[in-house]
Amino acid sequence: MSGRRHRTQGRTRAKESAKASAACAHQPPPSASDSAPAASNPADRTAVTGRASHHVYMLECGDGTIYTGWTTDVDKRLAAHQAGRGAKYTRGRGPFILRRVETFADKAAALRREREIKRLSRAQKLALIGDSAAGEGAPQA
Repeated sequence: MSGRRHRTQGRTRAKESAKASAACAHQPPPSASDSAPAASNPADRTAVTGRASHHVYMLECGDGTIYTGWTTDVDKRLAAHQAGRGAKYTRGRGPFILRRVETFADKAAALRREREIKRLSRAQKLALIGDSAAGEGAPQA
């Protein structure tokens, strides 16, 4: 051994658990006014709650391939792709054309939709992009 001694934490799990629950006790419970009315469309929920929206976007790369990604700021993310600071897949594949944007109220819903789109075949993605050309990128209900 190197002669170094390992320090122990000195706390048991029970003490850590009690400390964590005590820290939560000081937070007031959410009031009824904090919860927003439910809306059926994720984009409508975003407008009601005033929280940051989450977007799934589809780019057509310069080589004809399609890239799907997730972001909270589409313009900033597109600029990052154009500058070569976006996803590794898109580096060197510009210029890019933004073909579709879908907006969601929460990150989990956006990530689920991104995964759904990425699992589609190329033909299905092209059909999805074709649908969005008429609707300016709005999600189809």
